[in-house]
Amino acid sequence: MLRIYNARTGELLHRIRGHSYRIGAVAFGPDGRWLATASSDKTVRVWDTTTGQLLRILRGHPGLVSGLAFSPDGRRLASGGGEDKLVKIWDPRTGREILNFRGHAFTCNGVTFSPDGRWLASCGDRTIRIWDATPWTGNGERESWTCQHDHDVWGVAFSPDGLSVASASWDHTARLWDARTGDCLRILNHPGRVDRVVFSPDGRHLATAALTPDRTAVSKVWDVATGQEVVTIRENMSWTGSPTFDPEGRYLLKGAPNFIVKVWDARTYQERGILGRHGRAIWCITFSPDGRRLATASNDGTVKVWAWDPARLGREQAPELTLPVRLIGFGDRVAFSPDGRRLATGGEEHAVKIWDARTGQELQALRGHTGDVFAVAFSPDRRWLASAGEDTTVRLWEATSGTLRHTLRGHTGWVMSLAFSPDSRRLVSGSRDKTVKVWDLARLDGAP
Repeated sequence: MLRIYNARTGELLHRIRGHSYRIGAVAFGPDGRWLATASSDKTVRVWDTTTGQLLRILRGHPGLVSGLAFSPDGRRLASGGGEDKLVKIWDPRTGREILNFRGHAFTCNGVTFSPDGRWLASCGDRTIRIWDATPWTGNGERESWTCQHDHDVWGVAFSPDGLSVASASWDHTARLWDARTGDCLRILNHPGRVDRVVFSPDGRHLATAALTPDRTAVSKVWDVATGQEVVTIRENMSWTGSPTFDPEGRYLLKGAPNFIVKVWDARTYQERGILGRHGRAIWCITFSPDGRRLATASNDGTVKVWAWDPARLGREQAPELTLPVRLIGFGDRVAFSPDGRRLATGGEEHAVKIWDARTGQELQALRGHTGDVFAVAFSPDRRWLASAGEDTTVRLWEATSGTLRHTLRGHTGWVMSLAFSPDSRRLVSGSRDKTVKVWDLARLDGAP
């Protein structure tokens, strides 16, 4: 039961039933017109204090909610999950979740904003944690557009001409979007969860990878202009294989059964041979910009660097380098620098690691994330290194110095994939919050 009283007279103004379990927290908006309640029924509700009318139900916490606070301007509402350890920030006008913070190891019992609204404090598990909650993180000032899938987004790519964006989702579709407006241009349906999209170098074809309910890996190549399937490759394995074109567009490579890298002719789609193998599933294949080398990342805990020579595909090759990088799970976790001299990898330890691509020496460890890193990407103009992952943020580092310059907030789920536009002015990200976001990097100059 929620009861609202006149604070001067003690008169009972409203007696409201709405939550299905006990109410654990209440918070007034700064002007007193709105009241938020949190409950063991896993919801946050916003009420009109004048009429007692229910305005909004906020769903997203998987457990009881035990902390609430409005920002000083009333435009944001923070909630703390007593069981799920999550801190969330909502737009109380629309009910949209705009930020999501992970870090507490046990419970999160209380939240409060700083007087200027820039910071949010949360308490629980014997700690107090301070989060950057600046208003721009939720109002899209740095976003060109955001588009929605019906399930988690696991892969994104920019077309070579920069005019379109492709995305892969567990809603059994890959989608093409207008890179300027975010309008959906085409929906490509699949028989299973799609987790990879990659354009051919000439932009005429799009390769996608999906996993069906019966554990069949289905890779398709599509004609971008017509949306027609060019070829379908089916293999019995429990992972999709991360298809990738070589820089000249002559070959298609992907992980295959027995953890090998298999190669097809990209014109006839006849098998040409194998490159080499890992000890477990291969989740990422990426070429150096000059096309002479490629790197593969696997659940066996390694990144391998190979020489690329199609004339040698008749026999299995040995890698030039094997880097001991713990990369358990899917993601765009390895990227060559534009000059091909360095490799960036994401993984555990909340760090992005930079390696000498010739010697395998670790050069730097870039720390700033508060969770595992699932995606890394260098900008073509050599200015930025982008990273993203479990902490729901996208971070931009100076590619040369490794200095963290910008943290882009707006996703509310793990960010699984990143890609720069060919002119380096935009960055696309795909997240398990079901969204695709394109960020306008030109707006970042001079911003904190």
